[in-house]
Amino acid sequence: MKHKTKGLVYTVKTNDKGEYILRNVPVGKYDISITKDGFEQSQQIDVEVTIGQSIILDGKYPQISKSWRANW
Repeated sequence: MKHKTKGLVYTVKTNDKGEYILRNVPVGKYDISITKDGFEQSQQIDVEVTIGQSIILDGKYPQISKSWRANW
């Protein structure tokens, strides 16, 4: 999570259910990236945070398909 004007960066890990909480972040617009090995990255751009606001972001994260060919 990166503040668009201040450049502040916040990193957090999820719990076993994939949930996370960030508290007391400055107001403003943020770009949010969610990553996990084996899955495509998910991004939310220009997420507006205001005073006293709670934001819930849900997303779908498809697995990266891997294919290979062996020549025998």
